[in-house]
Amino acid sequence: MRAYVESQTNIFVDDATVAWTFEPVHWGLAGQGTDEPSALAALAYAIGRPVSDLTVVERIHGDENAFARDREPARPDEVALTLELLAIARRETVALVRSATDAELDRRDPDRPLPGWARWHTARRLAWHEPAELGVLRRLLARARAAATGPAAVAGPAGSAR
Repeated sequence: MRAYVESQTNIFVDDATVAWTFEPVHWGLAGQGTDEPSALAALAYAIGRPVSDLTVVERIHGDENAFARDREPARPDEVALTLELLAIARRETVALVRSATDAELDRRDPDRPLPGWARWHTARRLAWHEPAELGVLRRLLARARAAATGPAAVAGPAGSAR
């Protein structure tokens, strides 16, 4: 599977790396890490495939850049899939936020690294910042619930979007 790597970004920490794929079956999934191997591992986890199945076909560096594939016009099927995924993410985000208590929504997770400029330190802020960050929102609320009831067992590598 073709993978695209974006390094030196300020995404979940300063100087992070993100691995993407444009495969429709995995549309919208990415892996975040502190370097290329960890970002690829997170992407592999998110799509349920081994890292060995990923082939890096392009690398870019720095925020606000675009892969060559990003510069191509979106096909009608890609637009439809994007709109469908956004609608699903919105429904799931609203349901998840409604299921949480104020304490869970407003808990600041001390183990979650974020860049200094980030303003989405709580699940509530994350829901407002980026509704598509449903996987992160799920983990934050799971940790908040575990913090209130006992130790958390959160699976998956940091930054995986599963």
